[in-house]
Amino acid sequence: MMERLPDISFLLGVLGDIRLDVEIFGVDLKFTLDVSIQLQIDVETYAPVILKLVPHPVTSKNIRIDVKGANQPSEALDKLMLVQPIVREQIVREVNARIADPKIREMATIDVLALVDKATSKPAGSTA
Repeated sequence: MMERLPDISFLLGVLGDIRLDVEIFGVDLKFTLDVSIQLQIDVETYAPVILKLVPHPVTSKNIRIDVKGANQPSEALDKLMLVQPIVREQIVREVNARIADPKIREMATIDVLALVDKATSKPAGSTA
């Protein structure tokens, strides 16, 4: 599929849950949130056989949150839409900070030939 190389990308779905304990005006509020993050990742290719995974920054549109309040005050806050926007913004900020991290960018560059060489080399002390 060499003709498709500049246009290769995929969508990574990350699922998880978050449990929050929040105290507001002396009222203990507990939340369970189901979170879904969709991350678009392009695949760039370089000679001889190097792949570079390039994630796009996420926006609030890439984050889906379902809030499940554990008590009545929590449910009331959820209905007022006070929890989801704050949590969504924090998730967007954290995901974008992580994908911009130089260590993550370094790990996202894959030298396929080096991996093959490493996998096919003899283990230390081997006579075979």
